[in-house]
Amino acid sequence: KDLRPMLPTLVERGFSRSGWIFEAKMDGVRALAFLRDGAVELRSRRGIAATAQYPEVVEAVASQSMRSAVFDGEIVAMGEHGVPDFQEIQARINLSDAREIERVAAETPVYYYVFDLLYLDGYDLTKVPLIERKALLARALTPTPHLRYVDHVRDDGETMHDAVRELGFEGIVAKRADSAYEPDARSRSWLKVKDVNEQEFVVGGYTEGEGSRKKTFGGLLIGYYDINGDLRFASSVGSGLTDAALDRIAAKLKGLETDAAPFINPPSAVGGRWNAGRATRCLWVRPELVAQVKFAAWTRDGGLRAP
Repeated sequence: KDLRPMLPTLVERGFSRSGWIFEAKMDGVRALAFLRDGAVELRSRRGIAATAQYPEVVEAVASQSMRSAVFDGEIVAMGEHGVPDFQEIQARINLSDAREIERVAAETPVYYYVFDLLYLDGYDLTKVPLIERKALLARALTPTPHLRYVDHVRDDGETMHDAVRELGFEGIVAKRADSAYEPDARSRSWLKVKDVNEQEFVVGGYTEGEGSRKKTFGGLLIGYYDINGDLRFASSVGSGLTDAALDRIAAKLKGLETDAAPFINPPSAVGGRWNAGRATRCLWVRPELVAQVKFAAWTRDGGLRAP
């Protein structure tokens, strides 16, 4: 129960390299699956039990022929284009009522994509080279409608990256073929390449800073002009800024402060404080500054994911 998944390190671009394998990156919920004598337990990346939320995955793992195993993979739900979409699975992550889980499972089925095998019928495989673990996994696993093997390509990561990008996947994961499994470690033996969007947004305000940012700001409140010419709030974004940039931008913001929110849909008031994702005070500025923002995807309500 103390076992935690091995984590990849983020890098900026795809690459090709001998001795590496490349897999499609799944946009879902990382999970370890423990099988022993037909009993199954699912645990999240942080070790939290997730068995009840995904009964179709539990059933698929329980149907496997081995007596005991530990699988590593990603639980995903499919979007409208047939590729994993994190927004689809969000409706299931925090469910606990069995009847509600059954109802939502009928509307949004999930699938367990397995890419590693850590233990099999009495043998600890974490020190076995990855390429051998995957070969054993491919032989041992019996695919079902809700349990699937994640295949890979060798050496040619750039072609793999182009292919998954065209299909609409989140990116790729590059792994050293001879790497051991490093539980609860963010390793450079596994590297992830995430495709990101980039766009200019108008700055319409900022959140009060806390802690080390108390004298500057927490995040920029950004938006975009819609077809009617109205400025629509999209997100708060505060990462990717150096201390010098925070000071420089804060000085610009102070000179643009105004009492009125420039957004047609400003973050709503919660408990007497303005809320931008959490209860924090927002201050408005005249919409004269533009920020270049990287983000993972648009949400259905016109917001940004991972800006």
